[in-house]
Amino acid sequence: MIKIVLVTGIFYLIQLLTPMILSLSKVSFLDFLSTTNEPINYSNVSKRAERALSNFKESLPFFLVMSVLSVVLSVDNTSLGQGWLLVRFIYFILAILNVYKFPFIRTPLWFVSIGILIAMGLNLLSAVA
Repeated sequence: MIKIVLVTGIFYLIQLLTPMILSLSKVSFLDFLSTTNEPINYSNVSKRAERALSNFKESLPFFLVMSVLSVVLSVDNTSLGQGWLLVRFIYFILAILNVYKFPFIRTPLWFVSIGILIAMGLNLLSAVA
């Protein structure tokens, strides 16, 4: 489970950098380093990556809590953690590829990731009870 948390951290860092990397052809690298109040004009693909990152940030704290509790309480949530990370990776890639322009793809994928987090919590509750 600790390896999954570490890989999740690396994935988070990659997602943080992706909007910048995808906009380098449109925006100067120095613009990303400056502290000016001018907004950066991201490319469309970077905007989608930014929205996927924002969505990732919403469930990341819950995942980290479930993961740490799994380690502390010796509950095997490894396969669920791997599944959650895989779903989040797929969510991110599909956002960049603009697959979400088609209806009914994004929401079911999001529900799967939330379902996995609930399953992790239920595993923890059954171990404590």
